[in-house]
This record gives sequence, structure tokens and C-alpha cells, in this order.
Amino acid sequence: MHASFPVDVDLALVGGGGAASLVLAALDRHDVTGLRVAVVDPVHKRGQDRTWAFWGLPGDDLDPLLSASWSQVDVVTPAGRRVLPLDPLRYAMLRSAPVYDRAAEAERRLDAVRVGAPAGELHDDGERVTVRDPDGRDLVRAGWVLDSRPRRPSRPGRTSWLQHFRGWWLAADRPTFDPQRAVLMDFRTPQPRRGVSFGYVLPVDDRFALVEYTEFGPELLDDAG
Repeated sequence: MHASFPVDVDLALVGGGGAASLVLAALDRHDVTGLRVAVVDPVHKRGQDRTWAFWGLPGDDLDPLLSASWSQVDVVTPAGRRVLPLDPLRYAMLRSAPVYDRAAEAERRLDAVRVGAPAGELHDDGERVTVRDPDGRDLVRAGWVLDSRPRRPSRPGRTSWLQHFRGWWLAADRPTFDPQRAVLMDFRTPQPRRGVSFGYVLPVDDRFALVEYTEFGPELLDDAG
């Protein structure tokens, strides 16, 4: 934690996960200099703790970091299978370790300040934004703040369902997966009484894939569920 509060910077990143890491990587990639940066998060993200999958156009700056990408996907139901071309888009997999590594390099080059405390409210006076901890103590003052913490919806939806994930990395002893295609939705999973479920298969190569179960429903599931 920084010894003197509040820290005065040009840019404060509230939350040090994927969004902040990609911003740091972009600053480094564009050789930004002379920018005072602070990262506010009680946890310093390192290593492989999560996997992101997303839509995008090929040929962007994330390409060297990707574990895999697919230009075709399968949608499967009990009635059959349909292969969908995604051109000009693609579906891609990004694992956290290389993102965190690149962000750490950027932090060192930018001499960014790490504030190892949880962030509370933000106060914008029209000129500077103050980041406070949950007890109201000023942590950081910045010209710009990126707050990547998830927020509750501003108004409730007419239908509120919760999304649940559980995934497994599977390694086969012989070619099993098609690395050219991801299975984005396989509806042959047992369907809940209220809600919907489906499976994903995201192959890295013909023997290694992330297999994931997803369920939407109105109730929070426990491990047994």
C-alpha cells in the first residue's frame, strides 16, 4: 500500500482484473509515457485464475495472447446440429495468465502505484475524481477513473434470472475435438424446471478443450444443484 494518501495521479484503475489489465497493456503497447497511474485493488491478480471468451474481429492487438479462436461454431439441439459461419467475426478464448503478465510489465514501465485497499464510493467534483475506501477515507485523486467493478442494474427487470457456470479442462489421449469449431450451445443437457441450460465445448486443439455447463434460472444454485 502506498505510504501517503491520497495518491494524486492522472488515471486511476479501480479494480485490477481483466479490464484494468487490458488498459495497462494498451498503454504499454502505445508507448505512453509521463502518465501517472494508480491501480486500486486489495488483490494483485497473477497467474491463471480465469478464462474469457468473446466475439471480435480477427487481427486485433489481442491476437498474440489468444489461446484459440474459431470462425465457425456449432449449435446443437436434440433435433440436430447446425454449423454457423461467423465471418467476418470470430469467437476467441483469452486466458488470464498472459494478460496479467503483460499488465505487470506495463505497471513496471509506467511506475504505476498499487493501492492495496478496497475501493468504496467515487466522488467527482467536476475537475478531479476522488476514490475513497469503504470507510470514506480518500485513497486516490485522479483526472480520469476507470471503475470496472460490476454494478447492480439501475432498475429491476421484469424477469430476473441468474447465470451459473461450471467448466472443466479435458485432455483426451487421442484426437477427440475439432479445433476449427467451437460448440457454443448444446441444448441436449437436462433442462431445469424453470430456466434453460446448455453446454459449451471450446477446443484448443484436437485433444484439449474447455467444456462448460451453463444454466439460467431464477434461484441461486449451490454445488449440489
